[in-house]
Amino acid sequence: SLTASWSFADVRFVETWNTERGLANNTVTALARSRDGFLWVGTDNGLARFDGFKFRNYAPQSGASLGGGRVRSMCAWGADGIWFSTTEPGIVRFRSSWSGLTSTRFPGGPKPVVSMIQGADNNLFCADADGSVAKFHNGMWTVMETASGTNNLPQNKRLKLVADQTGRMFVTGSHQLSPLEAAPKQMLAETSVSGWSFVTPSRNGWWLGSEAILTHWDGGGVLLSYEFPTNVVGAATSALEDRDGNLWIGTERLGLWCRTPEGGTFAFTSTNGLGSDTVLCLLEDADNSIWVGTEGGGLSQPRRLVGRRRAGARSNVHLPDRVEASGEGRAP
Repeated sequence: SLTASWSFADVRFVETWNTERGLANNTVTALARSRDGFLWVGTDNGLARFDGFKFRNYAPQSGASLGGGRVRSMCAWGADGIWFSTTEPGIVRFRSSWSGLTSTRFPGGPKPVVSMIQGADNNLFCADADGSVAKFHNGMWTVMETASGTNNLPQNKRLKLVADQTGRMFVTGSHQLSPLEAAPKQMLAETSVSGWSFVTPSRNGWWLGSEAILTHWDGGGVLLSYEFPTNVVGAATSALEDRDGNLWIGTERLGLWCRTPEGGTFAFTSTNGLGSDTVLCLLEDADNSIWVGTEGGGLSQPRRLVGRRRAGARSNVHLPDRVEASGEGRAP
């Protein structure tokens, strides 16, 4: 697993899985890990489940309809399942490791669902590309009103549902951070930080990316800016702070960057093993492993190592109690 001692001096290795290793498609658009230990991988051409050795692929043509082939968002659910959405407008689907596929229609407009997250009490929160947010509970949808006083946010390709370290739910966009529950409006429009390339929670606040500026906001009145390599923050496509306080930033055409708690920065690119220099999604799993979905380069996993790594050694995926063969890329 990754630790806060990452540095340039480390011997680093990136393992990558692509179509040559059984993945259905080399563009990975969404990631989730179910509680039974499987890693679920959303791609440009359907869904895959990874057990650490093999992929089981669920393609649109498999007979169990996945709607549009491109997976837009994904959320782990229950003991062994996931919710996910595709490019098909307004449809949200559920699949588990050991059961079939079910679907429900999102109550928003005719746009695809672009973000989803699990809340308390088995609530599923979803947002579509028009900014509509709704909660799914016990088979029923409820349209949510955000703290900004509306159930719609401005159309924004960076719209995302996130939870802070306390579990409080927020809607983020390029100019706002709004709680889902009834609360005073929480915005940063009055600060010098605007046009965010990403917003992601930290252990004591939020990280905000804006052009070439990396800013940490404590959720109150303190904003601290940090230097970061030119163009990286502005090119960000995804970001997360891991459990050890490392900030990971995926970018368009500039690879994967890491900022350690001590302020050091380094990058993974296609020259040192990353599948592609364009990163589309990031996931930290329960084993503190970082998974990276890339455009055209498959699924990657960076590691800190001491000494050389044996070629072909299995990935750091926790195998579930029940492991089945990957089949032949078709749903049951």
